[in-house]
Amino acid sequence: QRNIITVIIILTALLVALILRLPQQIILPIKRISNALTRAEQGDLDIRITPSRNDELSDLTRQLNRVFARLRDFDDRKAAYIGEQERRFRLLAGNISEGVILVDREPKIVYANPAAANLLGTTPNECVNRPLKDFPGLQPLLSHLEQILSGATGHQECEVIPAFPSSALCFEALRDRNGNVTGALIIITNPVPPE
Repeated sequence: QRNIITVIIILTALLVALILRLPQQIILPIKRISNALTRAEQGDLDIRITPSRNDELSDLTRQLNRVFARLRDFDDRKAAYIGEQERRFRLLAGNISEGVILVDREPKIVYANPAAANLLGTTPNECVNRPLKDFPGLQPLLSHLEQILSGATGHQECEVIPAFPSSALCFEALRDRNGNVTGALIIITNPVPPE
């Protein structure tokens, strides 16, 4: 009888010790991994999880650290590529005679090349972040632009608008990966500055 009671006490003590160590050995590393994945999901890729021991969870932690490093590298390369494409776009658009205006969904001007800025009667930098409606010379464009920004028309439309001093206007819807309209590109051929 005494041996059975001793064995039960020892097993109970081992079970209690195991239960007390379980959160520290398994649950806390899993919580760290879960928190890191949540941060990564929110776009924060500057994550490094420190492995606590040398077991399967530590192996998983090291693998996740490698994945985060590759994602950071991919994100950096993507940002560099986008920056280079933007630089090329600005270089090209800045040296053509057509007016080029890039607007967001509001529509607010994100970019205007010198030919378009001349049409607006201001410098390219003074156009940026201003609503299109602030420029009286662009009022005839607004109804066409609203259709493009609402997604009611196709990707590109070119028109001659009698109330607008140019040969033709082309509107191009800008879309994100999911196909949602995020803005528009307006190209004005033969822009005529206001008198």
